[in-house]
Amino acid sequence: MIRIGARPDAGFDDPLRMLSDCHRRIERFLRVFLNVAREASSDVPLGADEREALAAALRYFAESAPLHTRDEDESLFPRLRRACAGEARVALERLDDDHRIAEDEHAAAEAIGRRWLAEGRLPAEAQAALVALLESLQERYRAHILLEDTVVFPFAAGAFEPDELRAMGEEMRARRGL
Repeated sequence: MIRIGARPDAGFDDPLRMLSDCHRRIERFLRVFLNVAREASSDVPLGADEREALAAALRYFAESAPLHTRDEDESLFPRLRRACAGEARVALERLDDDHRIAEDEHAAAEAIGRRWLAEGRLPAEAQAALVALLESLQERYRAHILLEDTVVFPFAAGAFEPDELRAMGEEMRARRGL
């Protein structure tokens, strides 16, 4: 069972690792959401385990994942823009675009998922649309996370002074009201 609000492996004193840890949670909750969408039958109501898994995934993507996006958009990416040029800036624009597209896909998937929870069943065509949305998100995140974990975060670790990393961690903490 994946718990929302579970203590991350890294803390605010290591904001880049904390962002990477969040990537693992995004991947896990998306996998849970997609598995329910693929495996549940449109002919019968959701079972208790399916409802619980679907509700947890919806809650994660409504509450926790947006904080991660804000951490990147408001704390990481502005610092990176000051530290890089050329191709790196193009990559940042692509990451920004990914965030906007993912927000739209998440909103559509959430609407279908909430309907499913409310009604207990989902027509086959809506279920197929949900699977397609989640598969698109999964592919988008795969490429997005790979770029961040293997290029962006290592670059930031070498480019940012300790004071910048500390300020970034404090911004992330404040975003969570801690």
